[in-house]
Amino acid sequence: MVRKLFILRHGEAESGRNWTDINRPLTDQGKKDVLIVGAKLNIKGIRFDHVLCSTARRTRETASLFLEPFTEQPNLTFREELYNATLDEVQREIMNIPRNYTSVALIGHNPSVSSLATYLLDTQFISLSPGQLIAFDLSIEDWKDLYKGCGTLFEI
Repeated sequence: MVRKLFILRHGEAESGRNWTDINRPLTDQGKKDVLIVGAKLNIKGIRFDHVLCSTARRTRETASLFLEPFTEQPNLTFREELYNATLDEVQREIMNIPRNYTSVALIGHNPSVSSLATYLLDTQFISLSPGQLIAFDLSIEDWKDLYKGCGTLFEI
């Protein structure tokens, strides 16, 4: 069975001048961008069983806007471990996803989301921009089987 993983970097956020990092909100452009990404996936009939999201304000706002176009809402879990996470910490979160979920979205931060994309493709570093989504088919039977190079990009 192929598993699908969608990695979304949070939308463009306000600068840190007036906010603590974890409380930075999305800019108006950031809000618009992630709403468009969600709408495009919804129109194409893409669905998720589960969404893993960092607890930072900008990722929570991203999740809310990204999922807004979908009539069928997936299970949504906020994980503190995804804020300021290393690649190893993100991998652990993915490997703990229940087996019955086959299509999962991860909403997080750089550098961990870009590092994860690079790890899954086993390629040169991929740098995701704010609000950018990248989607993978993973050649694994269970999330706990995640390994370097198990991903193949698929077109959305």
